[in-house]
Amino acid sequence: MVEYSKLNAADKKEFVDNIEIIASDNPRTSLAAIKIKSIGKKLAGGLWNDVAKPLIVEIASETAKKSMGL
Repeated sequence: MVEYSKLNAADKKEFVDNIEIIASDNPRTSLAAIKIKSIGKKLAGGLWNDVAKPLIVEIASETAKKSMGL
């Protein structure tokens, strides 16, 4: 089996929970974006740059994009 990431179960849950938050501007958007970016650094190879990041750019609010440096 190919290991695509070093994410544990808690990282995966936090990533999924925060995806919904970054889709709209609210008081938690910036923190959620920072958490997602941090978790994204644990993804192996080009998974973050080639898959996750482009998808996040499509759904993230402008506040989230700025917080993530996108």
